[in-house]
Amino acid sequence: MFIPYSCDAPLYYRPIGTVLLIVLNVAIALAHLSGAIPQEPWILQYGNGLHPQQWLLCNFAHQGLGHLLGNMVFLWVFGLVVEGKLGFARFLSCYLAIGIAFGAINQTIMLGYSGEVPGCMGASAAIFGLMAMACVWAPANEVSVWVWMGWIIHFSFDVSVGILSAFYLGIETLFALLLGTLSSSWLHLLGALIGAPLAIVMLKRGVVDCEDWDLFSVLSGDYGQYAKEKREAIPIPEEQAAEKRQQKRQEETRRFDAYLEIGQPLKALAVRRRMADLNCPLELNEQQTLRLIGGLHHAGAWAESAPVMADYLQQFTAKADAVRIKLAQICLQALERPHKALEILADVNQAALTDGETARLKKIALAAKRQIQAGAIELDDAAW
Repeated sequence: MFIPYSCDAPLYYRPIGTVLLIVLNVAIALAHLSGAIPQEPWILQYGNGLHPQQWLLCNFAHQGLGHLLGNMVFLWVFGLVVEGKLGFARFLSCYLAIGIAFGAINQTIMLGYSGEVPGCMGASAAIFGLMAMACVWAPANEVSVWVWMGWIIHFSFDVSVGILSAFYLGIETLFALLLGTLSSSWLHLLGALIGAPLAIVMLKRGVVDCEDWDLFSVLSGDYGQYAKEKREAIPIPEEQAAEKRQQKRQEETRRFDAYLEIGQPLKALAVRRRMADLNCPLELNEQQTLRLIGGLHHAGAWAESAPVMADYLQQFTAKADAVRIKLAQICLQALERPHKALEILADVNQAALTDGETARLKKIALAAKRQIQAGAIELDDAAW
């Protein structure tokens, strides 16, 4: 048994929609199994006309817990990738669009059917659509797969999204050819055939940013750092260069905000540093800067937060005294720079402090003086 469970593709949004879909599928499956909700109306019926409500409902019905579990594992992995690049609303729209399109096409094709199979159900087609989208957007990123072969043999390994997708699509194609037209493999392939062109259109229109790691870039060899170096080597007019820098700044600011939104402040800080190195610094407002500082503190990245706090003090004043006190504390406890801590505290407007802030300031100042008296050695370095 092969069970994918995670992917290292860059993600800019939390998998809220993916989790919601999993919870919804499980709840509906339990309702069907318990008899609380009859399952028959949820089946995509063959040879009995067109029923648009079934185009949607069939994607949330499953033939038992085994069918449900297998689908939910794959929904988690590929939903993680697709939603991580699209966000909640666009991800759900794509997922439902693939499922509804699958239901409409499938039921239309089977209008003249008069065999024994009543119809089909399950999220597999929509999930294969997500797999195709992940393959187009992140083929070189790796998926971690757990292998279980009885109680003795079990291990995990990493494989690229492209290879994993090719493996499953190849298996489904083989089964479709061997088992005939009514096999579930044809339904899975139909989902992939809906998802792939959707992913290509969204990529070409710039709806999703794959950072030059998409399928076309990877196949051409012009991807990732190679694509960046190639673009930078081509001279362009200054006016066009300025426009591109502004577009890049806006793009990276969105990425910066996305990393903060999903609780990855160190990655947001890396975006900020990279843009500064490129002489195209992000134009962050006070709220964005404070969110970055707060996120770094929450992550325990005290040393990394110090230069950000120093930049805040140069640009903004609203919470300057509170930031100075916290920065002085970091200088004292994390950076072992008691002289710097006292220097920062000297600029605090003590008349505007609350009683609690005044007490903290005095406590930090006293501790800094004790460290200095104890012979603390501190480099006279302006850098953080």
